[in-house]
Amino acid sequence: MRLLRWLLLGAAGALVFASVAQPEKGGARLPPLNLQAPANIDLVDNSGFEAPQSKSWRFSDWPPREGTRDQLIAKSVFYSQDVVHAGDWALCFDLTTVGQDRTLLAQQKGSAEVLAPYEGRRMRLSAWLWQASGRAGYQGGLTLRQWGAPGTPPLSHVSVRMPAVQGEWTYCSSEFTLRMGETQRWDVGVGMRQVPDLNNSPVVYVDDVKLEALAEPRVSARLLCGETVFLPDNLLPIKVEVADDAWAEGLRNLRWNVTSPDGLSSYAQGDLTLNTPSSVVEVTVPELAEGGYAVRLAVGAKPGERDCEVLLPFRRAEGPFAH
Repeated sequence: MRLLRWLLLGAAGALVFASVAQPEKGGARLPPLNLQAPANIDLVDNSGFEAPQSKSWRFSDWPPREGTRDQLIAKSVFYSQDVVHAGDWALCFDLTTVGQDRTLLAQQKGSAEVLAPYEGRRMRLSAWLWQASGRAGYQGGLTLRQWGAPGTPPLSHVSVRMPAVQGEWTYCSSEFTLRMGETQRWDVGVGMRQVPDLNNSPVVYVDDVKLEALAEPRVSARLLCGETVFLPDNLLPIKVEVADDAWAEGLRNLRWNVTSPDGLSSYAQGDLTLNTPSSVVEVTVPELAEGGYAVRLAVGAKPGERDCEVLLPFRRAEGPFAH
């Protein structure tokens, strides 16, 4: 049955058998972890509203009125230091200053050239919202629209509901895969709609409006059979994936260690060469007392190198067939 199981796993990705290593008595000391901290790329200019003089954001209301411009609603949408999520400034939407059936808007436009490098990447549209006053249960909106030829409807859009909580910052976000298609331009907009009862018109603050291209880890890994190894089993199957750019750089050598939970004391180790960017490897767990441990995985261009690493916790436990 075990052989059949691993044959099935091998069909999903290359199956690599790690060399068996003897336990290292007392645990050999390892160098500090080289864990990844990839940074997302924010495509929104002045996303934290820290530059009030910037022309990145334009303010308006809807439906359009003759002469609609930033100055017309200067008392309705404005930069404020009264309530901020991060930094010194946020954007305030004061719906007590407008009448029925109005929507206050803040919008930023961008060119297709800004989006194009991230075709096919995972993206995240997000913002933080604070309600200062008004009826409970208020909800704003955040959108990304991609436009094609002039005069045609949007090619696609992403919408994020923004439920507000009075006196508390709320994080709202949505993740998606970017598809450019015939995109020629795009815009990000925040909209706050008036409520029916004007006596309960809300005042809300928005901060950190972001459209991020999510960073791709150079190496990722996950346990395939849960986080517990029951005696007498001693094999730990792991799916390892190396990002395309790291693979192209030659990061194909994998060093594995069975370690203490913090990844700094090694009880067993092995080296192998990955055959494909997506591989299934089997790590041999030595004789260890019951308790918490981890598998530390490092990839490099040469055996033993630790260009980037992943730490996967697991437990060693007594199984029903241990004796």
